[in-house]
Amino acid sequence: YKSKASKISCIHKEIKILKNKLVLDADTSTSYTTQSKLKKGKGMDTKFSIALHILVYIEETENVVTSELLAKSVGTNASHIRKIITLLKDANIIESQQGKKGMSLKVKADKLTLDIVYLAVYPEKDLLHIHDTANKECPVGANIKEALLPIFEESEKQLLLNLKNKTLKALIEDMYENYNKKNK
Repeated sequence: YKSKASKISCIHKEIKILKNKLVLDADTSTSYTTQSKLKKGKGMDTKFSIALHILVYIEETENVVTSELLAKSVGTNASHIRKIITLLKDANIIESQQGKKGMSLKVKADKLTLDIVYLAVYPEKDLLHIHDTANKECPVGANIKEALLPIFEESEKQLLLNLKNKTLKALIEDMYENYNKKNK
């Protein structure tokens, strides 16, 4: 590395990445379009937020909870809801029974921390991934993984610590607070 100010040339090519523009890769002579997600969270995995939506709904409703009813509330299909419900059941967070009761929490809302829910829906998923396609002959490509790994690990650790400090009950209270602010 020469300096922060110096341009890094990876095998004597420059690649300019412009948001939502056609880009030509000088090595392969292939073009591709970069994607810029303008809306926050667009294209991201939403299993965690859907799982929390499901749990809040189960805790707050007096109705018999079905996957069809949850799908309507979440705005997705019942099949997707059932997949997430299976993850929550496997983690002993909810139970379901035929008949009047439907689904219910197995853990009290004031004892259920959000990290437990996160780990239930993502049992083996790293939050942040490092690409494995880096060119090892490029100074950046050869070293980026080792530079990013401690940052990503610390970020994931902090996320789980923050989620551990928030319960489902606190989330429900925040939801009602937001509702009351909007409806004054």
